[in-house]
Amino acid sequence: MSIYLDHNATTPVDPAVLEAMRPYFREAFGNPSSVHGPGQRARAALDEARRTLAGVLGCSSGELIFTSGGTEADNTALLGLGHVLGSEGHVVIGAVEHHAVLDSAEVLEGLGMRVSRARPGPDGIVDPAALEEAMEEDTVLVALMLANNETGALQPVAEAARIAHRRGALIHCDAVQALGKVPVDLQELDVDTAALTGHKIYGPKGIGALYIREGTPFAPLIHGGGQEYGRRGGTVNVPLAV
Repeated sequence: MSIYLDHNATTPVDPAVLEAMRPYFREAFGNPSSVHGPGQRARAALDEARRTLAGVLGCSSGELIFTSGGTEADNTALLGLGHVLGSEGHVVIGAVEHHAVLDSAEVLEGLGMRVSRARPGPDGIVDPAALEEAMEEDTVLVALMLANNETGALQPVAEAARIAHRRGALIHCDAVQALGKVPVDLQELDVDTAALTGHKIYGPKGIGALYIREGTPFAPLIHGGGQEYGRRGGTVNVPLAV
């Protein structure tokens, strides 16, 4: 008999989660964008899922969009913000971010933006002073994860947000590994965007969410259909969101 010790990579689906999902594969299978009864039942379930998640995170439901997972949420945040902030701006990220952020930053570099990577200290934590030192006059975006997926080190995101906003920059937080382990209050963290996923907290793989603070400039990456407040096209996966 083996003992599973890799819950940072993924978790099993909780039986209660599986039961909650089941009706939306069969009986309540409607498209939530449809105006008929089955579609509106699916829509009601989707709205309730969004409200529940918003209550956990301390934000409004209108600030959350569902994605296919944390990787899409990170990509959408960095590239969606990058498209509207301008190709000549400067970006600062933690050097030990998840590859969803590291690789997205490389894409921004390919689009002409400059990217600086703030290295952590021996404890795995990025010193806010080092983060500010890496910033330049035209820094438009900072990205710092809340909990590292390899070391578990908790990063000083709230302090980084104060620095970023004081310098006129936006801040993105990959909160994927933190949710369910430490409190994640988006108002206290004061971030502009944040990435989350379901399969780290006993939900299914293939569903995540992106928080976009109201008023934050943003360009969608997936177009078509106008779903998710026009910020992510495509029919939402209702069972997984539930």
